[in-house]
Amino acid sequence: MNNTIREFHKKTVERENKEWEARIKKNDDEYLESKKSSLVWKSTLLDASKDDYVKWLNDLSVVPTHHYGYDMHTEYWFIATENFTITPLYGSSSINIIVPIGIDVEGESGHNGLYFFDKEKKSSDWIPFYNNL
Repeated sequence: MNNTIREFHKKTVERENKEWEARIKKNDDEYLESKKSSLVWKSTLLDASKDDYVKWLNDLSVVPTHHYGYDMHTEYWFIATENFTITPLYGSSSINIIVPIGIDVEGESGHNGLYFFDKEKKSSDWIPFYNNL
């Protein structure tokens, strides 16, 4: 193998590695920034109980769309305490938020469930029902 090819290969790999490291750093920085912003809006939430969700179901006369053969896991349920801008979360990172009247939510919800007490606002289309309700 001639030295010209080896040198070219070495310089190409070094350049590509630097570009790759810069992309990884940019992605890491963006990920950390999104996590920081999600922590900000999560600080406006309190833990919800199954009774909070049942109250929402009853007060709005909502018909469940999905029936589960297990108990409600309340660690994924919260109540909003003030206006906030939501960051979209997806899949297993998503949460459910009960939103009292008078609280405004801005932003894209992603897979997060928003359950508004204000009938004028659009709640999640996914209305779960669990064994322990």
